[in-house]
Amino acid sequence: MSRTTIFGLLAALIVAAGVLWLLFSHPGLEEAPLPTRAEGITLTGYGDENPLWRVHAAAGEMEGDARGRLLDAKTWFYVDGEPYLEVVASTLVLSGDERIMSGGVTADREDAYRLRSEEVRWHVSDEELTSGPVTIEGTSWQVQANRYRYALDEERSFLDGDVIVEFDGPPPVRITAETAEGREETWTLSGDVAVSRGDSHYRCGSLDVEEDGEVSHLFSGVEGTFPSGEITAESILFAEDGSTASGGVHLRLERDFFGEVEG
Repeated sequence: MSRTTIFGLLAALIVAAGVLWLLFSHPGLEEAPLPTRAEGITLTGYGDENPLWRVHAAAGEMEGDARGRLLDAKTWFYVDGEPYLEVVASTLVLSGDERIMSGGVTADREDAYRLRSEEVRWHVSDEELTSGPVTIEGTSWQVQANRYRYALDEERSFLDGDVIVEFDGPPPVRITAETAEGREETWTLSGDVAVSRGDSHYRCGSLDVEEDGEVSHLFSGVEGTFPSGEITAESILFAEDGSTASGGVHLRLERDFFGEVEG
């Protein structure tokens, strides 16, 4: 064997060894794990000894326990070991700390209300859900907004962007505002609040309203008109047994407010 042939073989061996070293030793060229396909997938997250959330999907693919794509997924969120919020989505994509629910998403808060959206993002570490345009429906009311955030640890909803709240009545009530915050059957709306209650119309800085629409409190400067007059006050409380205005109240009544006046 000639010296040239020997040097050629040695060079080839060195090149082959280098390629093998790159393939098996260089971390940048490690082969990514193949996704695991399965049916009936269940994932559970715990805090202390109680579950914080649980996911069940009809089928999907997982890469480890933090990445994957699940189909026909249901997610339950827990408080004190009991589920209180159920989110259903056609697809749930897991990507580390963020999970994206999409495709006709609905979120049911026990028997209180149902939220509808095309996409909801679940930020696991921040313990919150966020969404674009949403509709939230209760027994006799509905809320719409351009943006939505739900703090899981506080069980509190935050909405902003063309917020609209409607109650069936009677009388029917329509409220518009810049922002809204909801917790424990009460909504607080703020920012250029406008209220229509049948033939009466009011504007104020902020408003508290119960989810049943039976009690509402307008405050931060109220201006209102109704069929028989006008009113300005610092606040007005509407309740089942009547209405109360307080704080710099000015009331102007039409001539026929007390009935027909002679003379």
